[in-house]
Amino acid sequence: MYVKEVSVLGGGTAGLTTALILRSAFPSLKINLIRSDTIDIVGVGEGTTEHWADFLQFIGIGPEECFKHCGSTFKHGIYFKNWNGDNKAYLHNVPDYIIREDKTGYPNVIHKLIVDNEEPMDTIDEFIRNSMHYQPVIKSTNQFHFDTFKLNEFLNHLCTTRDINVVVDTINDVTLDQEGFIDTLVGEKQNYKSDFYVDATGFSKVLHKHVGSDWKDCTDNLPMNSAITFPTKLDDNFPAYTGATALNAGWCFQIPTQGRYGNGYVYCDNFINEDQAIEEATKYYGHELDIRKRFKFGAGYLRNPWNKNCLAIGLSASFIEPLEATNIGTAIQQAFALTAHITTFKRTYRALTASYNEKFSKVFQNTIDFVQLHYFTKRTDTEFWKSTKDIKMTDFNLETLEYFKSNMPTWVHFNQPYTLFNNYNWIMVLNGMEIIDRQAYIENWNKMEPETKLEAKIKLDIYFSREAPVLGHKEAIEYIKENY
Repeated sequence: MYVKEVSVLGGGTAGLTTALILRSAFPSLKINLIRSDTIDIVGVGEGTTEHWADFLQFIGIGPEECFKHCGSTFKHGIYFKNWNGDNKAYLHNVPDYIIREDKTGYPNVIHKLIVDNEEPMDTIDEFIRNSMHYQPVIKSTNQFHFDTFKLNEFLNHLCTTRDINVVVDTINDVTLDQEGFIDTLVGEKQNYKSDFYVDATGFSKVLHKHVGSDWKDCTDNLPMNSAITFPTKLDDNFPAYTGATALNAGWCFQIPTQGRYGNGYVYCDNFINEDQAIEEATKYYGHELDIRKRFKFGAGYLRNPWNKNCLAIGLSASFIEPLEATNIGTAIQQAFALTAHITTFKRTYRALTASYNEKFSKVFQNTIDFVQLHYFTKRTDTEFWKSTKDIKMTDFNLETLEYFKSNMPTWVHFNQPYTLFNNYNWIMVLNGMEIIDRQAYIENWNKMEPETKLEAKIKLDIYFSREAPVLGHKEAIEYIKENY
């Protein structure tokens, strides 16, 4: 491998996971992780996609470590409430019994669930809905919530025990060579010179802005641009899913960790200002709120996250909005792809970086497409929700939405490497938002071969006939901490 040394700048989740993935992939690679001692962590808690389980397996860490050290709770999906303005709810969750396709790439099990159940929530296993866990409890889901501060401490500890050179410093300047590649990072304490650099510094893009960032603005596709965050007290019956409740000018999230709920109101400041957002959130929660963070953002991504010898990763490369917990999953996918590409990296081999950037433009756009789907709502009760009818549809949604209303999405529509969301995710939201034409789905189901329908029934019967001890969410966490 031509790259002998990598410097990762940024001590947040993206930088730490990238360093650990590189270490597991390349045991002899010299890795520096340069982090500030004033890192700004939002700190209300984070949720993951299933890609976190891939990360843990790759670096050789059991999920029980997250419960012991990171304040973790289980995440069985995202519970969406009142997105159509009717106070109904659905759970975006793709349990293992649904992820079964025959060789035609058609998700028959979920099709049967939709046909058999008029209400979207009725398609979900009651144990998941009630935050119960079958034994073996450690395998009951592959998604989690974290206390962000504890997660950061844990990942830092792993880095220091795995021969990753973790240094605390502030980079004041970046020097380039004659070809425009990064030559040296100039820090307050020392300078850093590597073959390759990873920019995990978030919105500031401390490194990548020096090599030339090509940002694609997607604010015309997604309406959110502001957020406030705040903790609230945890109750004894905290759920095993993230809450996402639609309010007057956006939506409110609730993430359970072992010590508290992390909450936020994500809104569009074209319709309410910050004081009004705080007032609305306070009314929704029914008590005064301890507002910890206030920030603005705009949806978009880099068309060229890999430029020269620098890769922007995590929030340095893209930011959508926190609706589907995409940030950690995207960073993990970027890091996995880096390990597959960096082995043949040479300065003159521009096809390599072009290939990476093409793949991740599709990954980022897939996330934009999916998050936008949630705003195709029936709500018209406030000026904000009326305005969502005028959102500029992405090309993918423009091409597929009418088709998906009457026809089940299949894997062929999403056959791209490293993307976070596929046909299972799409159909769960399409069904939950009541976008689909249910009668058309029934008619399509009735046209299917009897053998195919029987196979789906057998799979569901096997799953729902399980007889095993079950534990509540709090009990399941304590069980893991005591027995693993």
